[in-house]
Amino acid sequence: MKRIIDCSTAIAFIVALFLCSTPALAQDDSPIKREGVKYVQIEYVTYKPDKRSEAREIIEDHFVPAGEKANLPGPTLVIHLQTGDWNEIIVWPLEEGMANLEWIAGPSFVKWKAALDEQEGGADKANELMRRFDATIARRRFEVGHHHVGAN
Repeated sequence: MKRIIDCSTAIAFIVALFLCSTPALAQDDSPIKREGVKYVQIEYVTYKPDKRSEAREIIEDHFVPAGEKANLPGPTLVIHLQTGDWNEIIVWPLEEGMANLEWIAGPSFVKWKAALDEQEGGADKANELMRRFDATIARRRFEVGHHHVGAN
C-alpha cells in the first residue's frame, strides 16, 4: 500500500512539474527576461528584549539622516508587527534588480556609510554606532522577490 502511495505522489509531482513548465516549453528557445517588475529585498527583524526602542532611535536619529544626506531611497515599506515571531518587516528596493545581489558592499552602501562616517564624526564613531545597533538584533532574515509594476 505504501508503494502505491509513493508512486501516486511521484506521478502527481511529475505532472505538476510538466504543467508548470508547459508555457515555457510552448515558446521558442530564445532567452526570456522578466519585464515590468521591480525587485525588492525583504528584511525580517526580531529585536532582543527591551531593545526595540534603542534600535528605532538609532535608525531614526542616525541611519535615516545619513541616507538622506547620501540622497539614497529609504525602504519602500516598514511594517511593525503585533503578532508572530518577527518585530518588523522592511522592504528595500533593489534599484539594479538582481544585480544588486552581486555586491558584498555595493555602491549605495558605500555612499551611505561615507555619509554616516561624516555625520558621526569619523568612521570609528560610525562603526561603534553600527555595532550598537547590531547588538539590538536577536535575529534577522532576508528574502528577495519582485512585484509587477502597475499591478494591484
